[in-house]
Amino acid sequence: MLINYYCHLSHKERIVIYEYLYQGCSIQKIAPVVGYHKTTIYRELHRNSGKIGHKPGKAEHTYQLRKNIGQLNSTKIQN
Repeated sequence: MLINYYCHLSHKERIVIYEYLYQGCSIQKIAPVVGYHKTTIYRELHRNSGKIGHKPGKAEHTYQLRKNIGQLNSTKIQN
């Protein structure tokens, strides 16, 4: 199984993670299925889970907000 390094999870991958979590699978079993290290899955759950758990749609929205804010902050001011 090819492991992705330093790549962002797609919305589809977040849905797969959610489905496996819902079925009661462990992070160690989910990671090879989606092709990421277990640390990436833990990070996803830590950053994008709320009081009611991990929701892929909300996680994708939060990711896009962080991405856009990062792009705005990295824009140089030109004279």
